[in-house]
Amino acid sequence: MRFFLLCSVMIVGSAGCVGGGGGSGPVPGDAGAVDPDGGRGLGDAGVDGVDAGPGGETDAGAGSDAGPPGEVDHATVFANVLYPRCSGCHGAFPHREPDLSRPEAIVERESAQVPGAVLVVPGDADASYLYRKLAGTHGDVCTSMGLSPAECGLRMPQGMPPVPLSEEELEMVREWIDGGADF
Repeated sequence: MRFFLLCSVMIVGSAGCVGGGGGSGPVPGDAGAVDPDGGRGLGDAGVDGVDAGPGGETDAGAGSDAGPPGEVDHATVFANVLYPRCSGCHGAFPHREPDLSRPEAIVERESAQVPGAVLVVPGDADASYLYRKLAGTHGDVCTSMGLSPAECGLRMPQGMPPVPLSEEELEMVREWIDGGADF
């Protein structure tokens, strides 16, 4: 039954990889939504225990509130950035690789799109292809590997219209990676 509800929400309640503007896929707290805290009973609170506002937004981890490098873990980044902005395409039921809900699928793993580019290099966001795709600075990585911009794809996340991550969201991802990409 849960699978049917989840599929119904993803099909009916989501614009998928093409739509979703501020985030694609079901919103935490919606009926049938994937539970980003893995069933630990946080309800609408983010994985880090911060209450989510209407639409699932949280103010946790924004800017300097995220703490020094090494204190931001994958669960925090997933709940506050990757789940609301990326999971419609790159979640537990991914339309496209990589599955951002599983850190083991992205930390020290090669990009399927750009072979040789490592998605997350612990301790080095600038060498991490995932961070560069989110920041829109991935073009030179592709060029250095002899690939055309079309082969590298667009800046992520995409939606209708494409809305890049905020500086605060990018900083949280950077802090997680630069702090060792703990999970």
